[in-house]
Amino acid sequence: GNVVEVGPLARMINDRDSLVLNLVSDLGPSVYTRVLARLHEGVRLLKQLKIWLEEIDPSQPFYIKPEKPKEAEGKGLTEAARGVLGHWIIIEKDKIKNYQVITPTTWNVSPRDSHGNPGAVEEALIDTSVEDEKNPVEIAHIIRSYDPCLFCTVHALKMNKPIATFELAVQGIIKRGYS
Repeated sequence: GNVVEVGPLARMINDRDSLVLNLVSDLGPSVYTRVLARLHEGVRLLKQLKIWLEEIDPSQPFYIKPEKPKEAEGKGLTEAARGVLGHWIIIEKDKIKNYQVITPTTWNVSPRDSHGNPGAVEEALIDTSVEDEKNPVEIAHIIRSYDPCLFCTVHALKMNKPIATFELAVQGIIKRGYS
């Protein structure tokens, strides 16, 4: 299988956006192209927003209460800000029997598949040059460029104690680091 990425960069490529296609052609998928695609998409959406707002009819109901089925199966697939989002549900005897959600972060930060293929974030991290092994900010930049729904904005501090460990392969030698 192939590594797939979801989110603004993938959408802009699928939309055949000339700016993003040229950037990816010149620079490849990168932190820069992912962030620029996200910003560029925002500008495109702002232009469309006025049209969508004008389509709203305030005299119409904004919510229609759904029926509550005793037996049902359903799925919902959409393109969320971070990428493809899917929900699946099975209802039996008036209760939810099974519910599954696959989020954009699940796509991008997925583990290796049964054939050993890495997920998009892992693939992007392979062969990344790290300037300071004790503070590998390059790793954080790559991960955050996917806009993962993770606790990447939570910062912890333990005085004089490591709060996390990581491994870097430097010239083929695995080095463990602490931050």
